[in-house]
Amino acid sequence: MRIMIIFITVLVLEACSFSGFKPPKQDAHWTSDEYIQYRDYWDRRNTDMRACGIDPYNGYHTSVKEGLCMEAKGWYWTRGCVCEDWYNINDPLCAKWRVKTGRPKPPVKK
Repeated sequence: MRIMIIFITVLVLEACSFSGFKPPKQDAHWTSDEYIQYRDYWDRRNTDMRACGIDPYNGYHTSVKEGLCMEAKGWYWTRGCVCEDWYNINDPLCAKWRVKTGRPKPPVKK
């Protein structure tokens, strides 16, 4: 019993030593270069996200259609264009986008 208490105490202290368990930080987000008031920026961002079908509290797009909708409204994904991600190579919307923008070759996985 004493060994079990010591073991649990060590585990709790170890977990607390690195500030506990936290979810990973969001590494990419939708942003704009437009210089507007802070409140107007967030109101416009939330309105555009809802219009494109994206949950503004989550902030991630779940389909290429949602990502291209946000790009059409003047926002850009900080990780790069939605259709330039290697996992969207076979998406038909990205194929049309590449033809429209003059980029016939899909990106190569690095």
